[in-house]
Amino acid sequence: MTEMLIICLSGAVGAITFGVLYHVNPRHLLLAFMGGLLTTTTLVLCMEWCGGNNIISNAAAAFIGGVFSTWCAHKRHAPVPVFMIPSLFPLVPGRALYYSMSALVLHESAQFASNFLAAAEISFGIAVGMLFAGVFCDVFLGIRNMRK
Repeated sequence: MTEMLIICLSGAVGAITFGVLYHVNPRHLLLAFMGGLLTTTTLVLCMEWCGGNNIISNAAAAFIGGVFSTWCAHKRHAPVPVFMIPSLFPLVPGRALYYSMSALVLHESAQFASNFLAAAEISFGIAVGMLFAGVFCDVFLGIRNMRK
């Protein structure tokens, strides 16, 4: 339980750090923190419930983060990427990409294939979740991503 809490808080701190690094308006940083916390919590819970399935867990987390980001942008009259990019930052498969490139350099093809497949699954899950979040917000909620 404490391990899950540490992971969730680390994702939220990573989201707010990303927001500070890329000069997100300070009045939006609390929502960026909440988006990172919500996205990471969804990921951790889905990993528990889905038995570690990378695609489903990351798609669900990206969907929740995308809907939350679109709602925040609509309420704050700001562009969606201001909230979406920091919210989805904790989902980026940095560890899997690092180890796959390390295995590629060391000519360990089996390790490379395993880590690269994990990174591809995570990336695909994030893309699917973002796509479904955009469609859900446009069609069902009537939020149009600030296009006029």
